[in-house]
Amino acid sequence: MAGTVNGGTYMVPGVPYGPCRVTVTPLQAEPEVTSGPGGPRKPGQEDPAPRVKAGPAPKKPAGPPIPEKFKSVDTSGLATKVDQEKVTFAISLD
Repeated sequence: MAGTVNGGTYMVPGVPYGPCRVTVTPLQAEPEVTSGPGGPRKPGQEDPAPRVKAGPAPKKPAGPPIPEKFKSVDTSGLATKVDQEKVTFAISLD
């Protein structure tokens, strides 16, 4: 699932109730996929889904750089529990 940031706040629609591990990636970056139609995958494992032709190269992300540790669920240390329709979860990238 992906959310968008606007003015320092973000929203991620459609998050199911329960525990959630969180990553932060630049808008143009592809988040690490750890599961898919074929079930769980290990980091670096090929996606069995058919590939489509690549489009133009992604633009360089705008804004400050995001530390590498926040780009993976295994290293971000960010987690929350969704137990209501609106949950406030402050993310500090320190």
